Amino acid sequence: MSRIRWIHFSDLHLNLTGTEIKRLRKNLLWYLDTVVGKIDYAFFTGDIRHAPSGDFPSNAGKEIENICNAIGLPEKRLFIVPGNHDVDRNCPEKNKVINRILSGENRYKSEDGIILEKDIVCLCKAKESFYKFVDGVDSKWIYKEQLTDTRNPHFLIITDDFNVIHIDSTLFYSEQHQRDFVVGTYRIQELLEEADANKMTIIMSHYSFDFIEENER
Repeated sequence: MSRIRWIHFSDLHLNLTGTEIKRLRKNLLWYLDTVVGKIDYAFFTGDIRHAPSGDFPSNAGKEIENICNAIGLPEKRLFIVPGNHDVDRNCPEKNKVINRILSGENRYKSEDGIILEKDIVCLCKAKESFYKFVDGVDSKWIYKEQLTDTRNPHFLIITDDFNVIHIDSTLFYSEQHQRDFVVGTYRIQELLEEADANKMTIIMSHYSFDFIEENER
């Protein structure tokens, strides 16, 4: 692998307002352009919005593109996963599935690790606003089709330099469940096997390993 330069962003909360926030955002672009310089890969691990303050701002996609331009990012080199503020934690369809999967004698077992596709689609109902945000970002930067696939919230991108496994660690995040998350170990194992064994693998998620349910780890 050749030498690369990469940058990681998280928790930008673009719908927060205020004089100091506005100044810092302007200075961020200046800093990236004049100090950081050209970057080969950018990783954004979620929380584009601040959920208590409302929805995604209409210019959120443009804000992300401004960052990409400031660092001279090559096309298709921005990788994104949603954060807990990017999903509706009170989504009724999602909460119904969570309650069923995590309780009762037929509850989810990590040793099997299978979440049915119909249940995944319902869980992804909580990401409808996030999908609208994704649609507002120019497709030259991101893998839009994978990011908006309601059947496969976890996916793999193989770049020239490494594998990037995207894990939606907010899949089971809700008002009642704010840690000890389930991700579906079977799908993760599939992605690990699909990755190019000759390349390093980077795993992206909003939450760190210790937020995953113990048996899932």
